[in-house]
Amino acid sequence: MSLSLSAKKTILSITACVLVLGQVVNVATPNRNEAIAISNPVYAASSTEESYFLPPQLDESHEELNIKSIDEKLKDINLDKEQVRKIRAYLAKRGAPLADHAETFVRMAQKYDLPYNLMPAISIIESSGGLHNYRPYNYAGMGGQVNPYVFTSFDQAIETHAKILRTGYFDKGADTPYEIGQYYCYQCPTWGAKVQSVMNSIDSM
Repeated sequence: MSLSLSAKKTILSITACVLVLGQVVNVATPNRNEAIAISNPVYAASSTEESYFLPPQLDESHEELNIKSIDEKLKDINLDKEQVRKIRAYLAKRGAPLADHAETFVRMAQKYDLPYNLMPAISIIESSGGLHNYRPYNYAGMGGQVNPYVFTSFDQAIETHAKILRTGYFDKGADTPYEIGQYYCYQCPTWGAKVQSVMNSIDSM
């Protein structure tokens, strides 16, 4: 059946309106995955704390700028044997697998300028020192529920954890367990106090 020119114009007009309306609806409706990410932030206290939200893929820019100079510096640094001893003694006393990685904790703390006992303390609170990991070797709940990280070794996990703490927290002014806890584990108001308590226990070994 042949349509008149007038009918064709009417159909084209209706089609154009439908397409425009679809674009408006699409812009007004947030992507489902984006909505999930905001409602379940990985390292943010709320959707207003976006500066602390870490994307699923860790930003490596900070590391790329500094890795050569930091690694060169580490070659000339003797690990603090007393710090290694304290971490190993505390974790071993708890039967924690991460006791065997005490040297890595200290090395990464030096590399990223973190308190030597912070990551071991977090490991105790989050996984009993690597006994109950969120995902393979993920002793600290890195990535949260949205996109949990999977590692091939504890040493790999420790360095990633150090990067997260440095770039996602310390570089943004959150440099105590209490301040970190507001974003790292915002649903648990006692998290910071628990981490600080373990840090003190490690330091007193």
